[in-house]
Amino acid sequence: MSPVPLPERLAFIGIGLALMGLGYSLRRQYRRLRRHGTLATGTVVDHDDAPVVQFGLPDGRLLKVKPAYGPSGHHRVLGEAVTLYYNPDDPQDFVLNTAEHAMMPHFYLLFGLLFVLGGLLAPLTD
Repeated sequence: MSPVPLPERLAFIGIGLALMGLGYSLRRQYRRLRRHGTLATGTVVDHDDAPVVQFGLPDGRLLKVKPAYGPSGHHRVLGEAVTLYYNPDDPQDFVLNTAEHAMMPHFYLLFGLLFVLGGLLAPLTD
């Protein structure tokens, strides 16, 4: 295995820590909303880089939201019903109740860990 210069090692470690931080933050949001959020059923009304979901609030307003992360919008069918958890004080703070959205933070954590380990375990140049 060829040696890796220190700046590249530090870059890998930094990227890994950033990915792990993002994964941790997304995981906390998902768990918080699952525990304390309000459950709602929405409908996929559009496709973008993520599914656009419309759901009703208790006061009768309809809200269109798009998740910040997850699979592409074409993974869901127009008109498909999806459940989500949202913060009643800030309905824009929400997560879709899908396996993909439950697992995504773990992928960020895993890839971040792999980057950190790659940076730490790569042989150092002389």
